[in-house]
Amino acid sequence: MFVKMELINADKEKGKYCFLLKDVDYTFMNFLRRAIMTEVLTMAVDEVIYYKNESVMPDEFLANRIGLVPIKGEISDVSKGYIKKKGGMVYSNDIQSNDVDVLYKNIPLVKLKKDCEVEIELKMGKGTGKEHVKFQPALVYYREFAETQTKEKLPKEIEKLVAEGQLKKDGNKLVISETASYDFCKYCLEQAGFKVKLSEDIFYLYLELFKNKDLEDIFIDVDEYLKEYFKKISAKLK
Repeated sequence: MFVKMELINADKEKGKYCFLLKDVDYTFMNFLRRAIMTEVLTMAVDEVIYYKNESVMPDEFLANRIGLVPIKGEISDVSKGYIKKKGGMVYSNDIQSNDVDVLYKNIPLVKLKKDCEVEIELKMGKGTGKEHVKFQPALVYYREFAETQTKEKLPKEIEKLVAEGQLKKDGNKLVISETASYDFCKYCLEQAGFKVKLSEDIFYLYLELFKNKDLEDIFIDVDEYLKEYFKKISAKLK
């Protein structure tokens, strides 16, 4: 299956990307979204060993919060780390490890009273989002390409949206921009008497990376998964 996929907007610093896909349908878009979220191999804190937890937070709750902190390193089952702190707020930056990098330093984990202490050993593991949300590489969503026929004279509120870049002029059509507030623009157009057409074979795909895996590596994993998936389907149909 050949899919036309074009990167049309990228903010590498924030890890936000937008792609335009053509000649696809809702089924494929949902399948692709699920594949990215559930079939990409990443790293996360997978085991927590408590030597001391004098916080008010139960072990299970604190372990869950630690596990959701995005980390990045060579994917293996032997990476380790630890947290040891007395008093004050424990942040993700307090995770110490020679094997992985903590990607977001200021995530609050638990607040300790002045004389209270936590001492925790961490073991990292590899997995996919199908096993646990902590392994997901990105927030992924999509929407239809939306357009409408323009008019010779546009209402002021529509002209304002064009000036802001939320609507784009494309010949005799107005297109809702990939960066626009989609529902708001659609509502404004319909209130102004425009009939908005939603494409059934052109879509925007949005990825907001947690940065625990590079964009290129995400699509390499997805490509391998799709090939294996369709190979199994073909074998069953024979």
